[in-house]
Amino acid sequence: MDTAEWGIAGLGSVTMGLGLTLLLATSRELWRGVSWFLMVGGLLAMVLAFVAAPALRKLTAVVIHNAEQSGRLAPAVPKPKGKVALLLLATELQTIRASVNRLLSEGKFPRGVTLLPTQRWRECQELVAEKDRRLYGVLADAYSRADEFNRMTVDRANLYVGRWLDFHPDDDLEGFVASLDAAIAALHDEGAD
Repeated sequence: MDTAEWGIAGLGSVTMGLGLTLLLATSRELWRGVSWFLMVGGLLAMVLAFVAAPALRKLTAVVIHNAEQSGRLAPAVPKPKGKVALLLLATELQTIRASVNRLLSEGKFPRGVTLLPTQRWRECQELVAEKDRRLYGVLADAYSRADEFNRMTVDRANLYVGRWLDFHPDDDLEGFVASLDAAIAALHDEGAD
């Protein structure tokens, strides 16, 4: 639930409390009607906050997803296609390689190190899979290692107290660098210079 829904739920509970207080404190028929009205209004606000709003949000997400899948609704940001996608992936992998080289030269990484970029891979992986399965395998290996590297840095930052965190022998950083080099070379062979 988001802040607005909690606000509606809070307002509903306060309204119900006010209605209940009036119902118990008064003997006049007019105020009893007002108090019942407040209690029912508060109950409806609670139902709206806890049931209707989350259900409507889920329904909206499903409708948008189905419309995008069927082609009736274009994605909010068009995915890169063809050679442009390969060029973007090559740039992203070179950025990852430069970041990893810098961290390896230091032999350690600072707490809160910026995560390696993987957004272009999420945008282009379907295109690469359809185009060339061999290329997809090479790139998927490099990007899965980048995701694992990101998880490792976040996990170590959460586990250890120091400002600088060390690499461990089982991090397989040599394999990660070799995978990045293979992915960059494969993109170069495809003409993504």
